[in-house]
Amino acid sequence: MVRQMDIYKLPALDLSDAADVEAAAKLIFQESLAHLRINFDHFVKSKDEAALMQLRIGMRRTRVALRLFREIIPIETRKKFSREFRHFGKMFGNARDMDVFLRGMLKEDHVHLEMQTEYERLRVLAQSLRTSEYERIHAEITAERFEDLLSAFTSWHQQNWSLDLDTSGEALLQGNLGSFAVGSIATAKKEFLEKGAVIENCSTEELHKIRKYVKRARYYLRFFSSLLDRSKIDEGYGLLAQMQDDLGHVNDVKDGLRLTSKLCAEVPAIHISRSLKLCAVLIENAGHEVEAHLLSYQEHYKPYESFVITELDLL
Repeated sequence: MVRQMDIYKLPALDLSDAADVEAAAKLIFQESLAHLRINFDHFVKSKDEAALMQLRIGMRRTRVALRLFREIIPIETRKKFSREFRHFGKMFGNARDMDVFLRGMLKEDHVHLEMQTEYERLRVLAQSLRTSEYERIHAEITAERFEDLLSAFTSWHQQNWSLDLDTSGEALLQGNLGSFAVGSIATAKKEFLEKGAVIENCSTEELHKIRKYVKRARYYLRFFSSLLDRSKIDEGYGLLAQMQDDLGHVNDVKDGLRLTSKLCAEVPAIHISRSLKLCAVLIENAGHEVEAHLLSYQEHYKPYESFVITELDLL
């Protein structure tokens, strides 16, 4: 088992020495590659949950960066890498859902003592499902496709990007990084505000899509945090992180209820009745949690509307 201290997390980016947009993009992708490679090697050796989580985070971060720098990346190149990272990200997401489920809705330390037997029965089924999911992922990731993806991405990263760009793309490569950062952060904020203003009638799937806009805005702040006033970064990041957590919890509840129903359908007939009663209790508790998180989201959305970063905030 890989120890927690061996799990490589993404370090804080320092773009203070980046001369232009190209230099910033090269550094962001370079650190993303190192993060993916190290955690890939860890997971192949150990099947460790923390390493897999870091792989998933790294791929999501890389996809966000591909979008951020889309104007200096040929369309077909960006589509190819985004498609591959999305494929593995979705697969890893299934394992993440199982881990969240076993730490949350069906956590080991629970309060449903009157239904201890039914609870433990569902946990055993869930743990078996999780083991199967990890075995499937390990088999998939140790095949050539993921290794080929990292190799292709490394090769592209080392190329002279200007050779594949038109005049406007070349100009952006050498563009002012501060202006690019401020403009990108403002665009991400605008896109999120347009989607996330009214959520009362949104489905859980629609809320999940809104969360992607929150994550994008948060990642943009993180990418460029070394260029901007720390207090402004902390302010915006805190609001976005909380809204992301709130919408994430709603999505976790949705996935947890789906998994609970699936597990209840697999218990022997003699145990179905009490398992369904346990499911009803879990659903009621989840309802209270979702209500609280939706309220929290709305409370943090309002101050984020007035949050602004301008070139005056550049260091």
